[in-house]
Amino acid sequence: MQAGAIKPREALLLLTDLHMAMADAMIMTWYEKYNYRTARPITVIRETDPYWNSYLGNPPFPAYPSGHAAVSAAASEVLARGLGEFEFTDNRYRGNSGAVETLNSKPRTYPNVRAAAEEAALSRGWGGIHFVVDAEGGRRIGLCTAEVHVGR
Repeated sequence: MQAGAIKPREALLLLTDLHMAMADAMIMTWYEKYNYRTARPITVIRETDPYWNSYLGNPPFPAYPSGHAAVSAAASEVLARGLGEFEFTDNRYRGNSGAVETLNSKPRTYPNVRAAAEEAALSRGWGGIHFVVDAEGGRRIGLCTAEVHVGR
C-alpha cells in the first residue's frame, strides 16, 4: 500500500495499532526503568568531576531503557507495515510553546520511518542523556510491542 492510498477503515485500524503499540512500549519501558534503575551519563561523569554539567537537562528517573527509542521503534514499525516504505523530509519541531515551528537548519531527509526512529533513539545518546545500550534496550521493547499489534 502506498502512503496516502489508505481507506478510512484502514486508517482507523492503523491509528489504533499505532497508539496501542506506543502505549504498550511505554508501559514496558517504565516497568524496566524501575526494574534495572540504571544511572544516566551525567551521574557517572559526576563521580569523577562533581562540577561537570550538561547543556541538556537530564530527567530525574532511571535511564535504561530509553523511552524515546521504545516509542519511536514501536511507531515506526507499525507505520512501515501499515503504509509501506516511503522517503520523507522533516524541517519542523515542536518548540517550548508546543507550537510547530520551522527549524533554522537544513531539513532532514529519511529513506523511511525506521531510519527516522533510529536517529531519534541515537540522538538521546548524542545529547548525553542516554548510553547507547539504553537506546538499544528501548528499541527492542518497541519492536516487540509493535509485533504484538501488527504481527498477527
